[in-house]
Amino acid sequence: MDSTDEDGAPPSKIHCISWMTSRTEQLLEWLEENSSDHQKLFSDSSKDVKNEGQQKCIAKSTKSEFYKLIAIFVFSVNTDKEVQADLAANTINYTKSVDNYLGQ
Repeated sequence: MDSTDEDGAPPSKIHCISWMTSRTEQLLEWLEENSSDHQKLFSDSSKDVKNEGQQKCIAKSTKSEFYKLIAIFVFSVNTDKEVQADLAANTINYTKSVDNYLGQ
């Protein structure tokens, strides 16, 4: 008997999300093109900013929202249509992958 999900459709294939050089370059391109978001994503702690006599740049979005934007930017241009379809269906997996990759 074939396994199916609750809608009777075959379960979707889980894609392994790997970070090759081209994807890393896409991520860096997004950071360069979105410098204010880049700063908000990687800003110093309030204490460090105060000690340096600077102003802290506060993000109005959560980090996961930035990670989602990066994931869409990086993976939506993939030439593999299955990856594009998986991104649309499982954006959270790609968002988590960006989070994990940047956390290394």
